[in-house]
Amino acid sequence: MKLRVAGLTLRIPVGSSFVEKVISPTATDLRVSLRTSDPSEVKIRHAAVAAYLEGVWKNVRHGPIHLTLEQVVALSAEMYHSFMRGMGTSPAPAPLLLDLKNRLEDARRSRLEPEDEGPDTERAEAMERQCGRAADELLAAKGLIVTPETRVRLLEAIATAELDVLDALLKRIDGDFTPDPKAARFPAWSPPAALL
Repeated sequence: MKLRVAGLTLRIPVGSSFVEKVISPTATDLRVSLRTSDPSEVKIRHAAVAAYLEGVWKNVRHGPIHLTLEQVVALSAEMYHSFMRGMGTSPAPAPLLLDLKNRLEDARRSRLEPEDEGPDTERAEAMERQCGRAADELLAAKGLIVTPETRVRLLEAIATAELDVLDALLKRIDGDFTPDPKAARFPAWSPPAALL
């Protein structure tokens, strides 16, 4: 299993935050500080870390998972809600938000020439540049390793969710703090049956 996890990025839950670890090819064990010395809190945090890692190892043993569209959209909801919590009451300046929106829209529009029948590598690279980090964080937080097709769908879902966030934040800059109706479009997350 050692070769299958080399380079894997883990986002290990420790208390109310995460510790990011990349597994090196020479790693023989995995160590992480629980960031507390309180015995009862140590037990709670140790159990959470153990459960997370068990899910990761189960996913590694199973191989890449295919997520349904509903699961992909549910994952993108976590990014949407995180962004809204982080920037919702004090949005970034409008020029910055508009620049982010333009870059996302440009990435989604990137296309090869219609006569080229090969894979759309230009668009895939643009989507990875704009949304790859968010996808990595969402997958690592769930301990998921997904198929390439699922990753493409996740990048699309993240881009859509980010555009929804940016539209809501632009309204808030104008003083419109009504709830975003698009927030209700996200389903609840349910893990793949193969990992239960």
